[in-house]
Amino acid sequence: ETFLITPICPHTLTSRPIVLPDTFQAEVRIKSGEDVYLTLDGQVGVPLKTNDRVRVKKADYKTKFLTLHDRDYFKLLRTKLKWGE
Repeated sequence: ETFLITPICPHTLTSRPIVLPDTFQAEVRIKSGEDVYLTLDGQVGVPLKTNDRVRVKKADYKTKFLTLHDRDYFKLLRTKLKWGE
């Protein structure tokens, strides 16, 4: 089991996910006076204020994922990265 940190929509080959052990924990504290929003899984952004903290750790439970067989991940990736054009 691992913890995976993935850049959001990088569309470049040099922005790669970081693989960490599932015991990984991180805490981020907001220092900026600028507007900061936390968005998880494409949901509505949550505004964060200076000195707010976000803690990331493995959940206490697991979930199952559904696989759609009529979608071709690699075809979609080739289209987005314009491979073969």
